[in-house]
Amino acid sequence: MTGQFVDAAAVPTAQVGRGVRAPRVQQALRRLSLRRRHERAFTLAECLLATVILVAAVSATMLPLVVGQSQTAYALHTQQATRLCEEMMDRILACPYAQVVATYNTSTENPGGLRDAAGVAFPAEYQVFKRVVGAQTSTQTIANLGGAIPGLAVTVTVSDTDGKAWVISRFIPQ
Repeated sequence: MTGQFVDAAAVPTAQVGRGVRAPRVQQALRRLSLRRRHERAFTLAECLLATVILVAAVSATMLPLVVGQSQTAYALHTQQATRLCEEMMDRILACPYAQVVATYNTSTENPGGLRDAAGVAFPAEYQVFKRVVGAQTSTQTIANLGGAIPGLAVTVTVSDTDGKAWVISRFIPQ
């Protein structure tokens, strides 16, 4: 009887031994065997649910990344436009007062033709902007200095092809 399984109910109690299993043990082994059979692989529904959860998690992660990248690109674009404004204003401030209106009033640089003070073209990413300078005589009243001060109101406007504009204005006293 060794190695064979027989119904323990059919075997007298004295013979229940090494090769024969008691009914409770047999039932427990059957349940364990059935449980293992069902736990071997994922069902189609479980796989679909896992896929939906994975897609939702990836989407939730990607949205902030895309928004952050977009904001970074816009900040870089704004920084480039501001640099162009500041560079032109620095050039105007370095120019003698008497020459500012004659040299820079209604000065326009179109996209693709932007150059720095030395006449060197700006890099390609700056060439999408248009730069316009306006300078006109003006008078500013400053109470602490005792009255009106004559000078120039200088405005540098940089705009891109989408119509966004960045403006720097400064009063240059005479």
